[in-house]
Amino acid sequence: MQISRFPISTLAIQNGVSVARLLRELKQVVESHCGEGFNSCLGNFYNSGEEGMSWHSDAEKTLLRMGQSGR
Repeated sequence: MQISRFPISTLAIQNGVSVARLLRELKQVVESHCGEGFNSCLGNFYNSGEEGMSWHSDAEKTLLRMGQSGR
């Protein structure tokens, strides 16, 4: 799996958990559920249940080249 840096991210998670492994597993579950293969998985990390992001679509050129996030 190719690991890409998201251009607006400034946070590096260093808590001993393999984030790449967890995202790969999540990607495989989503692929199985959707019946479709994806070449990437973007995840957002939030410190608590009080944070979040409303429904939106990403128009970042990096993400549009990587897959279906512009739909």
